[in-house]
Amino acid sequence: MSTQIYQFSSMRIQHNDIVKITDIKNITLSILGFLLSIAMIGVASVASIENDSVNMALLTVGGILFVFSFYLILNNRKKLVYRPTKSDLRHYICYVDSLSRMDVEKWIDGEMAASLMTFDVKSNGTLRLDAAVSADKKFIAVQLSEYEALRYEPYKIAYITGENVATVASIFS
Repeated sequence: MSTQIYQFSSMRIQHNDIVKITDIKNITLSILGFLLSIAMIGVASVASIENDSVNMALLTVGGILFVFSFYLILNNRKKLVYRPTKSDLRHYICYVDSLSRMDVEKWIDGEMAASLMTFDVKSNGTLRLDAAVSADKKFIAVQLSEYEALRYEPYKIAYITGENVATVASIFS
């Protein structure tokens, strides 16, 4: 069985335990939004409401809800899940100064041990750390990207599972 490559925000994740599944919650919300928007537009069209402001408000809110529901059904119908625990992945971003590049690479190569973290996390920088963390903190994927040609180019990714994930995930949350 070959491993799938998943695009998760700006990360490319390729791991045997990561799967993409249908997000029933978002699909249900989208369908409810569609039905509510159709009901609002129907009430505004059929009912003889004396006040034009109420009629226009129903049409406007119904139209906005319809567009938003359409957006949800197109963009949020799948999610990435860590298969062993069936936990959703969440995306986090932090930045590191370029002077700390060797320290960050050493930290990633050392399976992200807390003792090897000798760099400071910044709000902006030339190095970007993307992390996909499972909700139960049993899996983490960390991708290091460097700012080149007006975008961040990924060049190193590491995966870690087990008990060390919680300490690494505290950096990103």
